Amino acid sequence: MDGYERTRKESIDLEKTFAERTTCHGLAHIVDQDVPKPRRYWWSVVTLVASIGCLIGCIQLLQYVLSCPSSIDIEITHQDTLAFPAVTICNFNQLTKTALTEEDNRHLETLLRIYHRKGRVDKKDLEVASSYFRNKTGADFHLQNLTNDLGHRKDDIIVSCLWDGQVCGPENFTTIFTVYGNCYTFNSGKVNQSLVHQRGRGSAFGLRLVLNIEQYKYSGKISYGSPDAGLRFSVHSINDLPEMDAEGMSIPPGMHAYASIPGVDIIEGLPTPWGQCGQRNLKYYDHYSVASCKRELEIDYVLNKCNCKEPHHPGNSTPCPPFSMYECVLPAMSRFQTSTITSIASQCPVACTEMEYNVDVSYSLIPSQVAIDGISAEYNISKIIQKVKNQGINITTPNIEFIRQNFAFLDVYYKDLYTSKTIQKEASGFVAFLSDIGGQLGLYVGGSFLTMFEFGEYIYDKCFQQTKRKKRAIGRQMRTIREKRRASNIARSSIHGNSSGNSSSLNRSNEVKSSSTKTKNGAPFKFGKSHHITSPTIPTTPLSIDKNDI
Repeated sequence: MDGYERTRKESIDLEKTFAERTTCHGLAHIVDQDVPKPRRYWWSVVTLVASIGCLIGCIQLLQYVLSCPSSIDIEITHQDTLAFPAVTICNFNQLTKTALTEEDNRHLETLLRIYHRKGRVDKKDLEVASSYFRNKTGADFHLQNLTNDLGHRKDDIIVSCLWDGQVCGPENFTTIFTVYGNCYTFNSGKVNQSLVHQRGRGSAFGLRLVLNIEQYKYSGKISYGSPDAGLRFSVHSINDLPEMDAEGMSIPPGMHAYASIPGVDIIEGLPTPWGQCGQRNLKYYDHYSVASCKRELEIDYVLNKCNCKEPHHPGNSTPCPPFSMYECVLPAMSRFQTSTITSIASQCPVACTEMEYNVDVSYSLIPSQVAIDGISAEYNISKIIQKVKNQGINITTPNIEFIRQNFAFLDVYYKDLYTSKTIQKEASGFVAFLSDIGGQLGLYVGGSFLTMFEFGEYIYDKCFQQTKRKKRAIGRQMRTIREKRRASNIARSSIHGNSSGNSSSLNRSNEVKSSSTKTKNGAPFKFGKSHHITSPTIPTTPLSIDKNDI
């Protein structure tokens, strides 16, 4: 058997051995010599179709994994106590009228139209109003300073406060400045404000407020706030800003609002590429949220363009005076809203952890006819009316009308103590991908994870066989070259030996000839006929080496 036949037989034996021993179904039926050929052809077609189906399934799985899919899991946990959210309340009216003269009101209305963005203002009127307050106060007009002096105070608004049946008061509220002016937050988590937890279901374990909206102090100017009478409140996370204009809920006077919270909704997202959440460090806020991030972008944009900040924005920068608001801030904010509307989503991604409170609000009328005397006595209505009269405000309405025009009750509480956590997870990780691939292999070709090692071993043996084949071919070429060199050396040795023998014979013949041509006395000897001595022809064999053998 020559080298080619031996190599071909080894290759066939290797492939047949692999087909008979592998755990991948179908191959053994194809190489089984005891099975009729039609059946072997049939098994070849079935195995080929199954292999193609397995390959397509694996490609689809790979595409699915590369798309970074995500899934949503919901976990509901009931608890004995639950952290209470922050509650912020604001009055619809921003400034009281008690300390303002008619001339103050006239010039103030001009300025507030700019800050509240309510209609156009003549530039000449703006100059007159700014000069008026500069001459009166000795400094430029600043809305935040005016609101601190003339806004509704928490000591007057908060008539009664109960938390979990325990007495609380204005000292448990933190003052913040919003688009509604002075607002007050319960459970803000600020300095000297400890966080509270509700330990039972229902309003008896929550926050119960009796609020005086002080409608008798309303200025009557639409530019001073809203034309509505009542309060605006918001239930939000302690880490988020109160979005009073977007998420706030209203309480009209003479109403009892029941704000029940079913539970806490916690949303945990994933960053890219599986989700859209993210985070960035903020300069003006301790905790990240989309609202605080957008607010910070506004602050930086206005500071860059106008070198001041809007009155309700945080930070230590100088608040914008009226002229800066008119000539710089309003045009700048208009450009900001149009130029950055597409980039805000990328600059302020959704927080990876958010807490939401879905508040259900219901109302009832207060007071009932039979509870007028009890409410008047419990909350000292007569004392409040007398205090108002001492401020120069004439009140002639009876107690029931005074309560319905100025009082509002607010109860904020959990009706169920549970957390609903919505978790975004990776839909297909590395382990899940391997499991899916194993399912495809087992379904179509009956393979497993170890089958891959069998194919790897076969490929290794195949490569090793090719290496042995190359080494064997090189060995044969080297042997051929050595044999030809040996033959060449033998031929050269033979030629050299023949040449030496012929030279000796020729010398002896010459000696005989020389001696026979002389006589005894030295005379030359003459032959009868002439004899010619010829040199033998030396055969030469050239060394021929095939270039393929080198």
